[in-house]
Amino acid sequence: MKLCLPGLICLCLFVFSGITPCFPADNPRDPAPCIELKQLDISGNKQFSTLRLKLRTKLWSTTLVPFAKTCLNLDWLRKDKQDLVSFYRKKGFADASITHEIVTRNNGQALCLIIDEGLEYRIEIKGAVFFHPRQLKGEIPVFERGNLQDAGLRKGVINIRKRYHEKGFKDVTVTFTKEKTTIKGRTYWDVIFTINEKTRMRVASITIDGNRSISTDAIHKEMGLSEKGFLKNDGFSQHQLDDDLKAIKRLYLANGFKNASVKSDLTFEDNESIKGQPGIDVHIKIIVNEHDPILVKEVSIRGLGTLLDEGDTVRTLTLKPGVPFREYMVKSDENSIATLVSHKGYPHVRVKTEITTTSDTAVNLLFTVDPGPLVRVGEIRYTGNTRLKERTMQDLLKIKTNDPFSLQDIVDAEKRLRKIGAIQTVRIQAGDLKEKKSTADLEVIVKERKPYYVETALGHDTERLFYFNAQTGDNNSFGRDIDSWIKAEVSGIGFEGETGIKDPFFLKSDMTASLTLFVQKKEELNYDFGVKAWGISSNLTKPILPHLNAGLSLTYENRTRFGDEEDYNLATDPGDEYDTRNILKTSLALAYDTRDSVVRPRTGMFTSLTTDIYTGFNSDLDDFIKYALDVRQYLTPMKRVTFALRTRLGYIQPISAPEAIAEDRLFFLGGTSDVRGFKENLLAHDLDMEPVGGMSVVSASLESRISLTEKLEWIMFLDGGRLGETTGTAVEQGFRTSLGGGFSYGTVIGPISLLYGYKLNQDEYESPGQIHFSFGYTF
Repeated sequence: MKLCLPGLICLCLFVFSGITPCFPADNPRDPAPCIELKQLDISGNKQFSTLRLKLRTKLWSTTLVPFAKTCLNLDWLRKDKQDLVSFYRKKGFADASITHEIVTRNNGQALCLIIDEGLEYRIEIKGAVFFHPRQLKGEIPVFERGNLQDAGLRKGVINIRKRYHEKGFKDVTVTFTKEKTTIKGRTYWDVIFTINEKTRMRVASITIDGNRSISTDAIHKEMGLSEKGFLKNDGFSQHQLDDDLKAIKRLYLANGFKNASVKSDLTFEDNESIKGQPGIDVHIKIIVNEHDPILVKEVSIRGLGTLLDEGDTVRTLTLKPGVPFREYMVKSDENSIATLVSHKGYPHVRVKTEITTTSDTAVNLLFTVDPGPLVRVGEIRYTGNTRLKERTMQDLLKIKTNDPFSLQDIVDAEKRLRKIGAIQTVRIQAGDLKEKKSTADLEVIVKERKPYYVETALGHDTERLFYFNAQTGDNNSFGRDIDSWIKAEVSGIGFEGETGIKDPFFLKSDMTASLTLFVQKKEELNYDFGVKAWGISSNLTKPILPHLNAGLSLTYENRTRFGDEEDYNLATDPGDEYDTRNILKTSLALAYDTRDSVVRPRTGMFTSLTTDIYTGFNSDLDDFIKYALDVRQYLTPMKRVTFALRTRLGYIQPISAPEAIAEDRLFFLGGTSDVRGFKENLLAHDLDMEPVGGMSVVSASLESRISLTEKLEWIMFLDGGRLGETTGTAVEQGFRTSLGGGFSYGTVIGPISLLYGYKLNQDEYESPGQIHFSFGYTF
């Protein structure tokens, strides 16, 4: 295969421009000859500039790379035409269409997009009282689907009429007129929808009569009609009532009431409807005649032998003695019995049911089991693993040769193997079961991920200023799916580095264990001191419930404070904060996480509760217990709107003397990660505008994230926080708040945010607000 552009320089041009290099037209693997594209022309556009339209295409970028020979990408062409048509429709040109042709020029072949804009549509709604005209315009799809032969306008009539019917306007009429209008030399299609709403029927009350076995609330949940009330659709529709009666009938059938009947009785009453329109109140009475249900009298299972206990198996079924008989549940119970028997090594099991009617209200069930031959696991082979050791997979497979063959065990084993980070895909293939041999071999087919990785980042944010970080590692060290790494970061506040290893299946269990060596020298923004430290940390994490993890970690740290020794007063402090301190930290943590995404959460909750027990070997400055609670909630009530709420609480409990807590262990607030609108760590300060820490902290943030495009979001926030039991001469200000907003742009590594926060209770010597630039959401 021969590239059209020789040399690495041209190849780099392709990589960075996103262009796929073309191959010669006579390449036997090319299904179509290459059309070399040198230029993109657009004609027929009158309302929008050529440059504006070209910027909306991908094909135009392929013509900008100098000396490049690129083939016309037909998929891009089709997508560009669709995008341009969609653009025109959104701007009101519902009849817009685009064709293309290839033209030969002196410098090569050019692609010409020929645009037929059509006329701009102006739509007006008349006669609408119950709905706002803007609501009804959204039901007219001409600006999304076009208006070929007025199909879009006719569909709009149907949609509007349906919307009125749902609200109880059964006699509504909807018509439209369409005519050309010329204003200042420009011609439009003026479309007028005329609506005659007439009388509205609404549901005033719904009562259920005759239901003894099924609650009224359960019946109401099956109904589409609802009584008038806040955020309820109280419009009356006979069609919807008919559907509701059928739904109630199905509910009774599902609960074993085969002979139940359901009917309605309606009472009509004239009344003034919403907005002064004449209306009719409908009182609905649902009359239920349950009759006697058919009950299951006896259940027996034949053919289990010693495989399963009959009584225990019957208790797992849906159709137990004394419950209503539902014929459609018989097959489900057959499958349940077959699954239990199959798990014992009988994949060829068959279950049949005999139903005996003992009276008009009772049946007996007899399940007959034919287990078939016993099948055991034969040879287990692993293929596709070039570096990952077989014993690592065996630990999670939990299936051994000569075990009873179970399809469910195989499914569960595949789920466990997918947890191995070194594996990209996995599939367990069983031997041919159709031959009903006594053994079935297993083949575990895996595809490994690339084990080595290198990651770098260069950027700027308001917490670290300019920074550069790099990380390299191996996610399959020793062929045991052990992640090992080395990473470092240099920024405007210092440097830090670490190396470590992590075993996701420690001691062949579901515990994750890690060991980390670290070193750092940092001086946080606006602090008048810095910290140098090195140490070692070990951590264990174990899932204890769905979405709930528990953690235990031990950290040894050698810590030294620097930067403001001249301000230090030994007479007022019990220990020297500038001596090197040796500290042991024991951490206990619980984390509950139901978020749908870590990078861009839209629903769910994250809650963490940590308790850190600090013990100083040569100083009382680090003898305390630190508690922290972090709660985050995400709600998306509409497709493009997400609300995020965060609450943070913290408290330091001294073990020795309260005044002996080192300043570098206190809580600080202010900045990008908590209360925006304030400089980093300067929510609380002293008379010299130096940051002040506290023994307790409370902060909260409410944020709305509104999607403007697929990647661009508009963010608005309200933050607040307070530090308690502050040290030094702190200026007492109570709970401080800020309000602000900005934009966030999504990237592959997370959103990039530019925000501005405005202080709502500004100090005399403070700025009114602060700009924040960051990678990732603040929470």
